Amino acid sequence: MPFCPNCKSEYREGFTECYDCQIDLVDELVDDKRLAELKKQGYDIFEDWISIRTFEQNYEAQQLVDLFDYNGIHSQILSQADSMFKLPGELSIIRVMIQLENFDKAIEVLKNQEQN
Repeated sequence: MPFCPNCKSEYREGFTECYDCQIDLVDELVDDKRLAELKKQGYDIFEDWISIRTFEQNYEAQQLVDLFDYNGIHSQILSQADSMFKLPGELSIIRVMIQLENFDKAIEVLKNQEQN
């Protein structure tokens, strides 16, 4: 059954968007204990998205997005360059974001890539 990652409401099969929050539903919820564990490990979490890797160059981030896409994992690039205010330092880091529900699969893809 699908769930809303924001309000945690459960929906019947066939629904794709939360009526109240107007965001896409997910197949399973990531529990609070798991979120706390990921934050403790240093991952940045933004609602139902997690920053899986950071880069200084856009082409490096795009390579990872392509790898995830090839493996059926939806990902996005979040960059300070997308903001109208350009600031130096950590805010200029380019992040590859994945949905929390795909975290374990993404880590497996990264491990396989490092072994090859």
